[in-house]
Amino acid sequence: MNFRKLRMKVRRPLTLASVTTLAALIALGGIVSGAGSTVVVTPTNPNGWVEVHSTCGLPTTGSQSFVNGPGTPPRGNGSHQFNIGLNGDSFETHRTPNHNGTLIADITDLSYSTYVQVTGSGGQAPYLNLLVDTTGDGMSDDQLFFEPVYQDGNYGFPNQGTLATGVWQEWDSVQGGWWALSAGTFGPPLVSLATYAAANPGAKLATSPAGALRVATGCGAGAWDNFIGNADALTFGANGNLVTYDFELLSDSDGDGVSDDDDNCPTTPNSGQEDADGDGFGDACDPCPNTPGVSCPVATNKDQCKKDGWRTLFRANGTSFKNQGDCVSYTQNGK
Repeated sequence: MNFRKLRMKVRRPLTLASVTTLAALIALGGIVSGAGSTVVVTPTNPNGWVEVHSTCGLPTTGSQSFVNGPGTPPRGNGSHQFNIGLNGDSFETHRTPNHNGTLIADITDLSYSTYVQVTGSGGQAPYLNLLVDTTGDGMSDDQLFFEPVYQDGNYGFPNQGTLATGVWQEWDSVQGGWWALSAGTFGPPLVSLATYAAANPGAKLATSPAGALRVATGCGAGAWDNFIGNADALTFGANGNLVTYDFELLSDSDGDGVSDDDDNCPTTPNSGQEDADGDGFGDACDPCPNTPGVSCPVATNKDQCKKDGWRTLFRANGTSFKNQGDCVSYTQNGK
């Protein structure tokens, strides 16, 4: 990979037009705080992720999009796609500030999956890029890069496989090797996050407004020309909290891998979409799942509510009654 044109202005904060609002981050915080959470990221609900289009040279020809596929993504039905275009210096990054301020030493999980559709000169895949604060003032003083091409066992770290095209591959960056911009090598020799943290006590993710955690592509004319690739299922863990980001073209409110538009229980997880009575409501959210071909019995007159009849009746919207009086009231005024 060619990073000869990459420049870092030490201790200078990034300024970007597209910044996640504080309200959005607060709303996401309740999701991220729980261990083992899955956050679905979509075009209409980015959950703290920001697309940034820049360049390391000539004007960018790059773009990003949410897509279905390619193939069978590791989470859900979709992924986030990067297109570099004719200019390989285009620098396309998908960033989040959700983990700004996390100590590098506290990162216990950081993995993701990639799919390369069209490689550049060879060895290209979406890579991780961390903006690091080493002095405690929140500014970016250094950058770390995790490139899948260097995780094949030939650079002093476990063999995670040879980079390939047309297949989803998972990468564990905590077990893998990184190179630091401050080293000036723009590649190997590599270090682990633990080794870097030990050499830089207190180092943490910077407070970049658009995010210190970045999935990146490009920044190398020739090497990255016309590259097309995808990323999905990025997992970040620190301080006992674990969150996986599932990138989807369509919303999946319940996180069961079925988009809301196709889900017969959009707010209740049911990946199998079982529907015993064929009424369009999945068994997981159908108040009468075991009555094939028959709709739930709706109360139409007060006499039906007597002698515990209210227990087997429903409103037209499928909700049940609290007691006989509730049932009678519904038959009389529809409430």
